Amino acid sequence: MSLPPAGSGDDIRSNGQEGEPTMSVPAKGNVRPPRPKRFAVVADLLKDTSTRAAGVEDMMNAKQIRRDRIVPDPDQPRKTFPQESLEELATSLKSRGMLQPIAVRYDRAADHYIIIHGERRWRASGIAGLETLPAIVREEQEAGERLIDQLMENIQREDLNDLDRADGLSHLKEAMGGVAWERVAEAVGIGRTRLFQLLDLRDERKTPEPEQKAIRQGELTEKHIRVLRRLSGPSREGLRRVMIADKLSAKEADLAADALVQNPAMLINATPEQVAEAVRRIRAESRAPRTPEPRINLRGLVTGGTELPAIDDAALQDLQVSAERLLRYFLAMTTEPLDPAQAKRLRPLIRRLRDTADLYLDSVKE
Repeated sequence: MSLPPAGSGDDIRSNGQEGEPTMSVPAKGNVRPPRPKRFAVVADLLKDTSTRAAGVEDMMNAKQIRRDRIVPDPDQPRKTFPQESLEELATSLKSRGMLQPIAVRYDRAADHYIIIHGERRWRASGIAGLETLPAIVREEQEAGERLIDQLMENIQREDLNDLDRADGLSHLKEAMGGVAWERVAEAVGIGRTRLFQLLDLRDERKTPEPEQKAIRQGELTEKHIRVLRRLSGPSREGLRRVMIADKLSAKEADLAADALVQNPAMLINATPEQVAEAVRRIRAESRAPRTPEPRINLRGLVTGGTELPAIDDAALQDLQVSAERLLRYFLAMTTEPLDPAQAKRLRPLIRRLRDTADLYLDSVKE
């Protein structure tokens, strides 16, 4: 190896001890710039500069955490986790793994991680036998802020039942220092009316324990309960049984409640079993297809040579009064059954009246 020329400032001279070279001191006035460290690692060299990295940043707080180091949050709004649903999720986790990480926060005093979002996945992972879970570790938050975050995620989830939502809203009010309910509604982004509808579910005078249990099990919703409140006693219990057993929608339940309200005898004298049977019969009849009689046969009800009336304001008023009077007659006949001979004489006329009404309703464009 050739030595640099003398006076270059880079020649190596011995300090008198063999094997220990030293750097020469540059001449005065010949100052060279500082040399960068030979083995410094420049962070930018490790970055992904490919097109796939555009607009992407690495997350420094994403971790794989041992499952036994993770615990549920006692303030979590969700309290009900149906076992069947957990087992279905566990089957998916076994075959595909956990596709979405849970969110946790670290509790330094207890030295474990507390779930912020994802308790259902954490529970299912235990059934699936997973030892570790992907998790995003969040910075520490105030209890109220954390609860708002949990509610904001859970209140929009379809698999959270309405009673758990109501309990979570009540806890949120406490965490926010007992503020007005309007402030709570604003914090989670729901209307004031909807908030009080949910809170009514916690009142056993308005929502008895069997109905609360059905809500927690995902069998009824707050909308179902509003329908049930139109009734009481055996009729309410009978309709609730059909709602759960036949999985009625809130709209179907509302139509059934209409039929029960219009039948006073059913409301007063029937047992829950009879109410349930009547509701199923009403649903079956409403679903059965009916073929109206041809229009030409309907004209047989009109005496020959009689002209049909003009439909003006007076005729419409008369029609409304007549329809209301007929409705009262029909309701009376359901409480005091007619003699079979009388019923036989009236049945064809009532059926034609019904079919004529159907033809009119089918012709009206909504």
